[in-house]
Amino acid sequence: MTLVAQTIPNLVSGVSQQPSPSRLPTSGAEMINAFPSVVSGLMKRAPTEFVAELSSTITVPDTAAVHVIDRDLTEKYILVVGAGDLELYSEAGVKQTVTFPDGKAYLPTTDVWKKMRFVTVADTTFCLNTEKTVAAESLTDSRTDPKTLATVFVKQAIPSVTYAVYINGSLEASFGTSDNTTAGTALEGTADIAAELAADFVSNGFSVLRRGPVISIVVTSGDEIRVNDEFGGNAMEVYTETVQSFDRLPPLERDNRVVKIQDFENRDNPYWVQYNEETNSWQETYGYDDRERLDASTMPHVLVKTGANTFEFRENTWEERSAGDATTNPSPSYVGTTINGMFLFKGRLGLLGGENMVLSKVGNFEQQYRTTVLQILAEDVIDVASVTGRVNTLYHAVAFADELLLLSDKQQFRVNSGDVFAADTVGITPSTSYPASPYVSPVNVGNSAYFVGNGPTHTVAREIYIDVNR
Repeated sequence: MTLVAQTIPNLVSGVSQQPSPSRLPTSGAEMINAFPSVVSGLMKRAPTEFVAELSSTITVPDTAAVHVIDRDLTEKYILVVGAGDLELYSEAGVKQTVTFPDGKAYLPTTDVWKKMRFVTVADTTFCLNTEKTVAAESLTDSRTDPKTLATVFVKQAIPSVTYAVYINGSLEASFGTSDNTTAGTALEGTADIAAELAADFVSNGFSVLRRGPVISIVVTSGDEIRVNDEFGGNAMEVYTETVQSFDRLPPLERDNRVVKIQDFENRDNPYWVQYNEETNSWQETYGYDDRERLDASTMPHVLVKTGANTFEFRENTWEERSAGDATTNPSPSYVGTTINGMFLFKGRLGLLGGENMVLSKVGNFEQQYRTTVLQILAEDVIDVASVTGRVNTLYHAVAFADELLLLSDKQQFRVNSGDVFAADTVGITPSTSYPASPYVSPVNVGNSAYFVGNGPTHTVAREIYIDVNR
């Protein structure tokens, strides 16, 4: 074997896995407790200093999940989750008091570092268990079923005509107006006509509520209600649960009366309104028997600071559906599956489920439904899918250089939008195709983002950045 001698100026190239003939002279095959520096040369690696033992009860440190809460310059905490338990320590290793009003059932017991994700905002840390299947729960609707109410609205008073209301083909109320030719036969007002009709309904055994020219009648679901005013239907309006346009609603109604506005020219965009007696106005609302909210026990929990050295781990309060129904304002796309990732972007809380990205309302992380179905608001919830030729389950998201990058296990995606970041302008387009670990979250440093992928023999770290010259 030939002995080769050469002068090596330094070892600033670090460790190389290439064969000896191929690697640079300034690279080494192994480096123990050393750190190469261009400025200082080869130095001893900085030591690890023992400060305190973080946990004596969570006995599986190799599978535990750790999250650093960097609150400000004076307060930093280390969160440790493992074996179905959660503990919090100060930077000096002092254990903090954590209470569990909803218990610890949400926390995983095995492979915790693979299953837990964390996002901290001020004194609140959102904690996600990626193995929990998210559910939505239907809530009892205390309002009256609109199919069991019939509303008769006397819109005009016409002389010498008969106002009649038929229920299931039977005449239940009628009134003939005066001819309005003399002072003694003056035409009655719309409220007077409504009062006469209401009296007939009562005498026939119906429960009614009259407010001015509007009569609300309790009927049986499925009853057929028809009006005849001898004026082409222009003097009276009747409806139960559906009205063709908003301008056909009366100015007064029974409190909390629910009506569906169904425009026959635009059947794909119905909406619901509810009468508020206190404000004497109609307001957009959720559909009857479509009251829904996310099941908090299956959604990310929160660790909240409640006082000095005291914290609370509990279920979060998520807002209900406030407008529309299961068709026009459906549950978030992650309901029925698991949430794989969690992040913050442009004042929104982002959740990744399957191939979809769901972003909360701006400044309101707990609002995961649209707040109106009448129009698309720029601040409202965004729910968009990454559509490609194969299934791409999204696991991570990282924001850098005002860009949002989404990662599946085999592909990366770029979130793009127009001038306004809103539901009708956001799209997800494929960017690059590199393997990425579903368990290790990417990080951003300056204008670059770094992520890792598992290779056959080793892990590969990759950098992705915006090329400003192109």
